[in-house]
Formats: sequence, C-alpha cells, structure tokens
Amino acid sequence: EDDPQAGSLVERAARLIAAALNLHQRIHAQALAPDLADNLPLEMDQYRRCFATHRRPRLHCDEVVTTAGSHHIAVLIGGQVYSMSVDLQRGAASLSSIQKSLEHIAENTDSANDSETAPGMLSALPRDQWAQQRDALLKDGNNQQTLSLLEKALFVVCLDTETAPGSAGGITANLRDGNSHNRFYDKSMQIIVMENGKAGLCFERAAVDGSVALGFAARLHRESVRL
Repeated sequence: EDDPQAGSLVERAARLIAAALNLHQRIHAQALAPDLADNLPLEMDQYRRCFATHRRPRLHCDEVVTTAGSHHIAVLIGGQVYSMSVDLQRGAASLSSIQKSLEHIAENTDSANDSETAPGMLSALPRDQWAQQRDALLKDGNNQQTLSLLEKALFVVCLDTETAPGSAGGITANLRDGNSHNRFYDKSMQIIVMENGKAGLCFERAAVDGSVALGFAARLHRESVRL
C-alpha cells in the first residue's frame, strides 16, 4: 500500500528502512508477536533470515548463508552499489539521518554511467553458470568488495529512478524482474522503491517461506506508516 506521509522516492525509502531496522531489533529481541494459524502460534525463527542472509551459488548445490554482526545496508541505484552504515548497538537510526544519507547517494549518483553489467544481472543467470562467474569475479579486489557489500548487508534497498509502470501488474512485474541490473536476487530480502513512491519487496525463496514473506511485508508496512 502507499504511504500518505511519503511524497518522494527518498522519503518512502527512508521510512521503509527505518521500519525494517525497528523490526530487526524486535525480531532479535524476540519481542515480535508470533503469526497465528487457527489461533495457534507459528514458529518465527525464519523472520531472522530476512536480514543479513543470502543464497551463495555453488556448483550443483547452493547454500544459504547468514552473516553475523552485519552493520550496513546495501543501496542499489542505477546498478551502482553504495553502503549505508548502521550502528545497531546504539539503537535504530533516526528517520532524518537515514533520509539524509539516501539524499546524498541520490544526488551524487552519476546516472550517465549506469552500470550495464551489474551483479544483479549475474545473479539472474542459471545457478551453475552464476557460480562459475562469481568465482571469476572474486579474483578481482574491486569485484570482491562489491559482492561482499551486497552479500553481507542486513538487506538491500533498490532505488528505481526510471519512470515507474502505471498499472498494478506492471508494478508487480517490475518488483521482481523489470530492472534486473538494479537487483541482487541472491539476497533474502530487498526493499524496492520506484520514482513515484510505489514500493514492494523481493524475497529469495530458499531463505524464507512465502508465508513469512507475506507476514514481513504486512508488518513492514504497518511499522512504516506509524513512524
């Protein structure tokens, strides 16, 4: 759903990031009320894997990896990767500081140099092919650093600055694969925000079940509109 308090891409993204960080703290403090099925509480451990988790490509058999002590968010814009530090020991970052960081990223991104071969495009390849490509990328220090920023992030935020689709079906398609150079499909959870403020989530199915993805989406929206 839309957020009536967010009038721009940066404002919507900032509110969703702040909400996600609040949820992260509550999940790890085991303070999140459990989902229910027929009034029975469900096991909630998968909610932890919405954060700092990625699917690592391996020949013939991938693995799901969770990074301990992650303290940054990866921001994708135009296929370029930026890192936003967060100090979870001091509590969740303020909404204003998050928005200022995003504004700085957006203002200093060179849209004329949008990456045509971003990591997200490679993560959309057949898994064995991506595993081989990833091994080759890791031999270069810059590529290794970029992959590390994406894989070890608490989560990925994708800022889509191109004109957003007008229909609900177009928006849904764009969330998943309408802009693959500005995605990283191995990440357990990506927050995607479009230039008109429309937003959604893209989940990696090996990390969390569909019911958890839906539950997280509902909680994230409720948290963001309360800020």
